[in-house]
Amino acid sequence: MKTKRVTIPACEEHCGQMAVNVELEWKCPACGGPRGEVYQTLSFDGSRRLGCDGWVNPCGHVDKYSAVRKEAVERQAVEEHPLIKQFWDSLIHVLKTYPALNHSKHPEEIAFNMNEVNKVFLVAQVAHVNFYELRKLLPESKSRRFLRKATIKSIQTNRSIHCWIFED
Repeated sequence: MKTKRVTIPACEEHCGQMAVNVELEWKCPACGGPRGEVYQTLSFDGSRRLGCDGWVNPCGHVDKYSAVRKEAVERQAVEEHPLIKQFWDSLIHVLKTYPALNHSKHPEEIAFNMNEVNKVFLVAQVAHVNFYELRKLLPESKSRRFLRKATIKSIQTNRSIHCWIFED
C-alpha cells in the first residue's frame, strides 16, 4: 500500500502559519481508489493564507483537511514497528539502485528473497537490520500488507526463487 507525505493546515484556523506534515495511505477513504497527484495550493482560513499541499481524487470524492488530520492521527495510533519501518525505508531506497531485488511480475506486489536483500544491504551499507528478528515481525507489516511466502518464477532471472510477497 502506497503512502505519501503531504503538508496540510494543522488546524482550521491556522493563521497562515500552522502547517503539519502527515503521512497518508494514498487511497481514497470513501471508495479505496487512488488519491490524486499532489500540487501546491493555498488554504484560506478567513484571515490568512497558508501554503500547503492539495490533490483532486480521480474518483471525485473530496478529502477535507479536517478528515485528513483525523486520518493521520488514527494512522499514528497504529504505527509500524521501528524495525519494520527501517527495513521498508531501506528496501525502497535500495530498490532504486538494485531493481532486480523485486522478483514479482505483478506491479502491485513486491517479492523479494530475504537472503538477497540481506547481502545487498551489507554491500550498499544502507542499514544494519536484524534479519532474525525481522523475519518474525515482517508478517505483521502495516505499511505493506504481507501476502505470503512462496517459491515463484522470477521476472528477473526466469528461475524459481523463494520470496516474501507483499502488496506494494
